[in-house]
Amino acid sequence: MGEDTGFDWVTPTQMVKLAKEASRAARWSERRPILVAIFKGLLQWVAFVGLLFGIGALFVLWDRGLTRETLFALSAGFLSILIIGLSHRRVRSWLPSPQFPTLRVTLPPMPKVQWSQLNWPRLNRQTLANLKRPNFQRPDINWSAMGSGFKALGRHVAGLGRASMRAAGWMRNHMRALSLPRFNWKAVGSGALALCLLLLFFGFDGWSKTASWMSALSGVKEIEGKARVVDGQSLRISKYRVQLKDIDAPEINQRCRTSRGRSWRCGRQSATVLRKLIGRSTVTCRGREGLTAESLVADCSVGEKHLNLEMVRRGYAWAQESGSSKILEGQEIAKSKSTGIWRGKAETPWDYRAKIWKAAERRAPQGCPIKGNKNSKGQIYYMPWSPGYSRIRIRTRQGERWFCSEEQAVKAGWRAAS
Repeated sequence: MGEDTGFDWVTPTQMVKLAKEASRAARWSERRPILVAIFKGLLQWVAFVGLLFGIGALFVLWDRGLTRETLFALSAGFLSILIIGLSHRRVRSWLPSPQFPTLRVTLPPMPKVQWSQLNWPRLNRQTLANLKRPNFQRPDINWSAMGSGFKALGRHVAGLGRASMRAAGWMRNHMRALSLPRFNWKAVGSGALALCLLLLFFGFDGWSKTASWMSALSGVKEIEGKARVVDGQSLRISKYRVQLKDIDAPEINQRCRTSRGRSWRCGRQSATVLRKLIGRSTVTCRGREGLTAESLVADCSVGEKHLNLEMVRRGYAWAQESGSSKILEGQEIAKSKSTGIWRGKAETPWDYRAKIWKAAERRAPQGCPIKGNKNSKGQIYYMPWSPGYSRIRIRTRQGERWFCSEEQAVKAGWRAAS
């Protein structure tokens, strides 16, 4: 943006030179126009960054619609266009330049007095008593003497300002004696511009979106939203069915026993504990795809709370042998406290599922116990331990069928019950 374009643009190098000239100026009348030029240059660069944000907001507006952040960025971009436009000489020539009359005010000289000469009203008992009387007269105050006092106070403040300027000059002279590195302002400006463009390209949540894109490239998905609990280790977030990684909770119909031999519904209690951990908060899950593109085996959290670890630590899920060290440590803590499933004898979920599978396999035609049912939710398959499995009747004439494995059901286009 040179001079031939019509823009009076102040580069960072020119601003550094102006700052040096301002430090050498002896009078305020010489320093003032230089400081105005520096401020003008800073305003131009801020407007340039605001223009970039406005351009980025147009892409975000097309992707997400109008939000509060998008409206703010568009407003900043519009103001930036006005500021940059006013930097052009031809645009300024189109604007009218009104001529204001010169107003001169001559003030009379103020007498020099001391603060002790001021006639301040004294508040004593007699003065307070006079306040109650109807013939009270306002005390006489010497306003001219008071004005002189404030003027003397202003001179003291100005003296402090001059002392501060001398201290700043002393620091500047000593800083010049140091061998400080010189900045390549072109490289710094180019790097800042590239950083702004990157942030605008990735949107306002640039770093989080970059992380999610990197995760997508590595096969890792990240989803966020309100969750519905299916059982002690499964959630439904939007269209995704999420299974908590490295843990295995009791099935929803599974029962456990206490140390006294009493039976209790550990499967339903496990789902209740997970539901209380989530509450009404938003759940964030990060993991890899399961059998289908809509299934996920992931680590889930609510704020700083790690759901996988909390379910094991509270004693309502088993830790898998391949789990992380924290998950295994959480299981040892639950065992030592005898909480949840550890307060008595409990059948592991994998043994429970194997037992139910064998029993259903003997009754099912051709040994295929998975039921494929068609209902208002679509084509749904039910595992032998799923709630309501025993009530479902397979109607082969309506296209319902049996499956021998979960992979076979998924490949045929059926999805798991939730």
